[in-house]
Amino acid sequence: MKAKNFIVTIILVVINLILYFVPQLFKIPAPLNIVLELGGLTLPGIEQGEYFRLLTAAFLHFSIRHLVNNMLILALMGERVESIMGHARYTVLCFFGAVVPNIISFYYYKGMGQDVLSAGASGLVFALNGAMVAAAVKKIPGALNIGRLIFYTLFSLNAGFSSASTNNIAHLSGLAAGFLIAFILLPNADEVKEQERREAPGRGFEGPDPWGRD
Repeated sequence: MKAKNFIVTIILVVINLILYFVPQLFKIPAPLNIVLELGGLTLPGIEQGEYFRLLTAAFLHFSIRHLVNNMLILALMGERVESIMGHARYTVLCFFGAVVPNIISFYYYKGMGQDVLSAGASGLVFALNGAMVAAAVKKIPGALNIGRLIFYTLFSLNAGFSSASTNNIAHLSGLAAGFLIAFILLPNADEVKEQERREAPGRGFEGPDPWGRD
């Protein structure tokens, strides 16, 4: 596929890499641990009105392993989801897929009385997983096999629950948010078939693109 077909995914991966490696290698603008404290999800930070943390936390990672795991899945899953949804709808999905898990996490940890420092793109990654499940349910061309998706989803969730330091609330809420948002934004299979029929050789194209692609 051409890079322009998944340019938003590339931008997201590059931002994550920059925010990890620049502080690590050059101590600019600050060492990684300070960057995490400044932009990660914390209860005092959100309660003091630092709502930017709900977004910035999704672009910060604690270790190279943490970063690589999330970026590999983001790149592979994001490429497919973006090609299915188009850039505009995919951008909406990614924004809410990053923010919603952190909002849910904030209220969960507040309710539990736990002050934690949470960061990572795993909420967004699970949102992409949920979006792909929605595409499979709606039988959108290009979606992955629903059986394999369910197996992969359960495997990923189990891996998270096997680690005490994992924010599983972000995983679950990201998965649910991604599914719901994509289910709303994606056209029905009948609309897709009609679109393909109109674009078939020998037929003129009429009406808007149901995908919203540019």
